[in-house]
Parts: sequence; C-alpha cells; structure tokens
Amino acid sequence: MRADRGKAALEVIRARLKRMMPTGEVTATLQDEKTLVVLSRNRKKKVVERIKWIVTKPGMLEFRISVERMGPGIALGRALALFQRAIKKGIPLDQARTIPATALTARERKRYPHGLRWFRLHAKAHKAMKLRTESLEDGTRWFLVQLGSHNLTEGDLHKVSVSLSTSDFSETYAIHFRVRENAQERMAALTAIDESELSSTHMAMVIDGQVLTAPKLHSALRSSGEITGGFTEEEANALAAPLRSAVLDPVPVFVWASAQQFAPKAPKKKRREVDAKQK
Repeated sequence: MRADRGKAALEVIRARLKRMMPTGEVTATLQDEKTLVVLSRNRKKKVVERIKWIVTKPGMLEFRISVERMGPGIALGRALALFQRAIKKGIPLDQARTIPATALTARERKRYPHGLRWFRLHAKAHKAMKLRTESLEDGTRWFLVQLGSHNLTEGDLHKVSVSLSTSDFSETYAIHFRVRENAQERMAALTAIDESELSSTHMAMVIDGQVLTAPKLHSALRSSGEITGGFTEEEANALAAPLRSAVLDPVPVFVWASAQQFAPKAPKKKRREVDAKQK
C-alpha cells in the first residue's frame, strides 16, 4: 500500500530528526502519500540546510562486512584498545569508533585499505545471533566491521518481506530482501568473499548507526538475499520491521513550511451585539 509506505518513510524521517536535531526544534508530518512537510522553529540558513540534508540524505540503512575474527594480520584486542584510547582522550564517540587506515600497520592496510569501524549492537538485535562483540565500561556492546567503497544503503533495497524459510525443512521463517537493479553490481562486489573465509564472515545490517543483525554469508549476493536463523514468524517480523521502515519507497517530496503556515489559529471572538436605540 502506497499510504503505508509513506507512513513508514515518515517514521524514518522522524527518527533521523529526533537523533540529529534538538528536541522540539523541528517536526515532520505527511501531508499526503507523497508529500512530507517539515516545520522548524529556527529559520537560520545553516539550520535549514542541515534539516534538508537530514531529510534527503541517502539512507540510514548500511550493509557492512564483518571482521569479527579479524583474519591474519590484526588482533581484535588491539583494535579495541585503539577505540578505548580515543574515547579516553575525549574524542567524540562518532569519531573515536572509526579506525582509519593510517592507524593500521602496512600488512593491515593491505587487507583493510579503507579502515575499520566499531558499530554498537542495536537494542532490537536478535538474541540468538552469535556474534563476537566487545563491551565498553558503560556496558554497551560493539561489533567491528571493515569500511569499503561498495557500501549499500536503504535506497538500494526494493522490497523486504517475511515468509517460510526455503533453506530449512522445519517451520521457521526468514526475511527476504530484493536489491534494486542499479545497486546489484555493488552488492556483488561487497559480498565477493574468498570461499575459505565465508564460514567466518558476516554481513552486518546497520540501522541508524547500530547493528540490527549480521547473518553469515554463505555465498555472494546480487539481486536478492535471505536472512535465516530459526526465527518464529513473530521474531522474523520484529527483525524485518526496522528494515522495512528504512526503505523509503516512494521517497516523499520535500516541502518547506514556515511557522506561520502551521501556527494554530486563534479562535474568533464573538462580537456582542449592542442595540443602540435612539430615544
């Protein structure tokens, strides 16, 4: 349903604005199934440009390839130490979680030329997911992925659905997703992993900067994929919900609204009728 997709897209936009803008500064509503209206109290040029960037940015869903077992040439403990050291130096978390290629050894740079990044485990991550995560002092769990030039976002997914698993004879459910035609080459390049490493490689699906799920890769993907894990129908739908909401299809038309346009109208006062009778 087009209206349902519009509502799902609106929830994504609201989540972005809530995360990236001060509380109460900006709101978003769906005027019709294709028109998103944004209302801001602050009309400064920089604020307007930031809001437009948030609303129209490519996506909040990312696909990343794991390095949880790290492979030869780098120790997980050292990658974690670099992360913790940056936090202690007072470097902002969003910057500290990225390990640039320049911080790696020559051998590590050859394997991970774009660097590494720690992503926090999402609160809705499926509990049965067996991932190698590391915890910080505040109790948050983090998962390490490699950065690359073949990243995909929410704009590259065409459809997300839930049905009985085709790779399991038991009554379990799977999440299916389709990749848009213009993104299939990038998906193939992203998941082109050496067969000897497939058993220990995961493809992390990152929602709003946090890992929602990271299924093991069994083969390279191109036009579609299936996420399995012995899910019940309820579990599969709960896991698919954030993926569905991340797919902005159709992408709402951006309309800027002034505060005056949406200011509540003051109730009209009834005029008292006065009989002015001449005596």
